[in-house]
Amino acid sequence: TVEAPPGRYLLSAELWNPSGRWGARVRHGVAAEAVPPDVPTLSDLLLLARGEGLPEGLREALPLALSGTILSPGQPLTVAWEVYGLNLRGEALTFELSLGGEEGRFVRRTLNRIGLFRKDPALTLSWEEEGPRTLGPYFRAIDVDLPPLNPGRYELRLEMRIPNRNAVVATRAISVS
Repeated sequence: TVEAPPGRYLLSAELWNPSGRWGARVRHGVAAEAVPPDVPTLSDLLLLARGEGLPEGLREALPLALSGTILSPGQPLTVAWEVYGLNLRGEALTFELSLGGEEGRFVRRTLNRIGLFRKDPALTLSWEEEGPRTLGPYFRAIDVDLPPLNPGRYELRLEMRIPNRNAVVATRAISVS
């Protein structure tokens, strides 16, 4: 893990295997914007291998992190995230986690995102809970059993609603093979 202040970074990981006579490199842009206080924000969704129980925090979740976003049909997993910008009011938080297809060409995907040609999600879970009683990141995790899915691209979408505030959304593209 790497800790850094908010900003834009280039992450580069390199691997060299002289005996195998090969090397590999991956580069990925990372942007972490500063979160204003009292503005609810969701982190990226973290996909984890199923453990004995739900992780209590990010440090406990990191060893369980999946190395990619290609999953098997019906694969059990845990989805984790953090909520930032909450205060001590103990507001009710409503979460909705859904998994929908990302199929078709660009025009169809665009029309799907604005509500036209939208198919029902393959999976939808929703629940309400009381907000945290302490300041700082609010770690959450949920075990998910994927339904039998056809191979393809899907979007895992988490929406958080708080009364009298704007909804906040985090998404993660996954592939099923």
